[in-house]
Amino acid sequence: FVESANDIVYSLTKDGVFTYVSPNWTDVLGHDVSEVLGHSFMPFVHPDDTAKCAAFLQRVISTDQKQGGITYRVRHKNGDWRWHISNAAPYHV
Repeated sequence: FVESANDIVYSLTKDGVFTYVSPNWTDVLGHDVSEVLGHSFMPFVHPDDTAKCAAFLQRVISTDQKQGGITYRVRHKNGDWRWHISNAAPYHV
């Protein structure tokens, strides 16, 4: 289901490192999944939006509750910035 979703689905460690990225990341943002896995999300986020994204991640971690509706820019492989909206839910393995 996730592998064929139109949305980008991903998971992060508490430090913001990608542990899973759905194939749609490549379709939408141009980066091969292998270029993203194991890397921090920060280099992909516009510098003006990194603090907001870090705070969003910390809110998910600290409240252990779903969070929604953060809008920010993500770098396409070609260097362009694309607007992205994320919702998040804590995931415990």
